[in-house]
Amino acid sequence: MDHNLIAKLQDHVYKLSITEVTFNNGCWFSLVHDENMYFGTNPYGIDWFCDASRIDSALPKWIEFWNAPRDERENLLTI
Repeated sequence: MDHNLIAKLQDHVYKLSITEVTFNNGCWFSLVHDENMYFGTNPYGIDWFCDASRIDSALPKWIEFWNAPRDERENLLTI
């Protein structure tokens, strides 16, 4: 997924209240907005949270991180 598509995805997450995204490589994340916090679960079942005031800068980085091909230890795969 290129940078422009990631920006569009971020925009849609906010406008359409999308709560789950699945990537071609099998990674996914889900978001739940509650009490000015965003909560999510990464592809390995680890829960995380982010203050709503920081989600604009955190979400694109998070999407780019999980969009990259990774192994079961979250390391980048080199081909």
